[in-house]
Amino acid sequence: MILATTLERVKARLDIATATTTHDDMLRQLVSASSQAIERYLDRHLESKSRTEQYGMEPWQRLLFLRGYPVATLTSIKDDIERAFTGSAITSTDYYHDSERGIVTFDKYIPVYGPGVLQVVYSGGMAATVIRMTGVIGAVTGTMTASNVVSGGTSLGRGTIVSISSGVSIVVDVSSGQFLAGETLTDVTASGTCTLSSITVEPLVSLYPDVMMACEAQVMYLWQRRKMEGLTTLSADGSSISLEQPTTDLIPGVRGILNRHRRVVCHR
Repeated sequence: MILATTLERVKARLDIATATTTHDDMLRQLVSASSQAIERYLDRHLESKSRTEQYGMEPWQRLLFLRGYPVATLTSIKDDIERAFTGSAITSTDYYHDSERGIVTFDKYIPVYGPGVLQVVYSGGMAATVIRMTGVIGAVTGTMTASNVVSGGTSLGRGTIVSISSGVSIVVDVSSGQFLAGETLTDVTASGTCTLSSITVEPLVSLYPDVMMACEAQVMYLWQRRKMEGLTTLSADGSSISLEQPTTDLIPGVRGILNRHRRVVCHR
């Protein structure tokens, strides 16, 4: 799986200088743990990639909710009470597929039921990368150089150029905003320009910036309480206070942000 944020973004939120690496290992662990907790809570895949998954079906169940959505391609669906899946796939005209929500509706077919009796081969998930965008560009006017900051003329998106080939492609680590196909990109340092014809890989930071911020909020919570593990009370001048115990569970504010993106399953 991909992570839900980056070490660099977390350090910026915590006001830790990029050059200061003393706590990098701990922060990486917190980012990884928080990302996994978020994926479990969402009950859907953060990373967009090719998948072969099995799902259980209830009697007369007509709806299937995939865990990796939006769905880029749906290759095949097979049902098999023996779970060998060697037979033919269900004809695509026998079901309706909502790729954006990852919902398959069997409106002209009744699948077999039981645990793991449905095999789905598809490609899907929230994003293929965390911050890295890839796009097709026109010819560069002037100079645009890797490591320089690039901005979008319409979207006001900003990022750092990783690589660029005039008239072919550009790869950008997005720092803010969402670049738009058709807009003019400007190298802030060299003042060169080009047109972003299309976007082939859209990162998590552009598609789901609130999910990324939720992960960062969870990491900050864990970081601020890292020295309280094992403590239950603090005493001073004859009085004491109870301490909230550090936990890897998602805090309420983070869950509130993520609720709009959760996978919701119902059968009918």
